[in-house]
Amino acid sequence: MICTTMKSHYTPFFENIDAYVEEIKHNSIWCGETDIAALANIVAANIELYINDITELAGVYPCRQETDGMIGVVYVN
Repeated sequence: MICTTMKSHYTPFFENIDAYVEEIKHNSIWCGETDIAALANIVAANIELYINDITELAGVYPCRQETDGMIGVVYVN
């Protein structure tokens, strides 16, 4: 789910937000911490970042809105 209010807030910082959201869904795409923090608000979900496997939580990027949505991201190598 895309939050249209937050999407319009972050639009100036992305060349094409919709294309970027679709692109980072694939395993081989790099996404930095600043992008993850913005995307938590754009997709209206909290994002948990894990390193190497799902046992090592590296950070949580909370959505500014109240949400039950959660996305897990795992960085490997």
